[in-house]
Amino acid sequence: MLPSPTPDQTRRGSRRGSLSGNKRYISNAGVADVYIVYGVTDPALPAGKGLSAVVVPSGTAGLSFPRRYTFMGRRGCVVGEVAFENCRVPADHLLGTTNGGMRVMAEMFNFERIILGGSALGVARSAFDIATAHAQRREAFGEKLGCKELVWSDIAEMSWRIDAAELLTYRAAKLYDAGTAPRELMKPAAMAKLVASETATFCADRTVQILGGDGLTKEYGRAEQRCRSSAGRRRWCVI
Repeated sequence: MLPSPTPDQTRRGSRRGSLSGNKRYISNAGVADVYIVYGVTDPALPAGKGLSAVVVPSGTAGLSFPRRYTFMGRRGCVVGEVAFENCRVPADHLLGTTNGGMRVMAEMFNFERIILGGSALGVARSAFDIATAHAQRREAFGEKLGCKELVWSDIAEMSWRIDAAELLTYRAAKLYDAGTAPRELMKPAAMAKLVASETATFCADRTVQILGGDGLTKEYGRAEQRCRSSAGRRRWCVI
């Protein structure tokens, strides 16, 4: 999704619109077949009220991808910058109604936040599995690492946080599948994304701590990778 900054404008004629501007940190930039773009169609209206959503095919003249980013985590997703220079967009590429782009954006954010919640939940569970396996296997001072109060306390907290994140994420997903109105879905979707991403960060950090030096190495399992990935999920889609 591409919410345009304030200076960017979409000029609408009778049959086509002209789109100019740029946006950073776009998933699948240069890879996707189509791009959903939000541009200002009525600057006189209050912020967000004069926004329209349009579909821009990847081969549109004036569409370019100046930069690609390399993240510390989430490397399976291409992320880059998208630029528009007088891109001509047919009127039938409009999503929803003119100046109704904010509603389209809200609906898409609901879906994206639920997806991100599920993704973060997967990172949290994976980190938890790594931590528990190590605690059950590693021995220190004559007993399993998991017998240490500090360690099993961390593992217990990881467990209840994961359960809470799962309940919130599954609830939001079921509400979405049931066709819940976008406005009513905003809070459950945001809660799912927030709690799941915070849980992923917590579990990944505690896993690295439980593994000690091994948790900082690329040679030992996936602990450090989970830590990097959790940071990206926590900061993604903060709007």
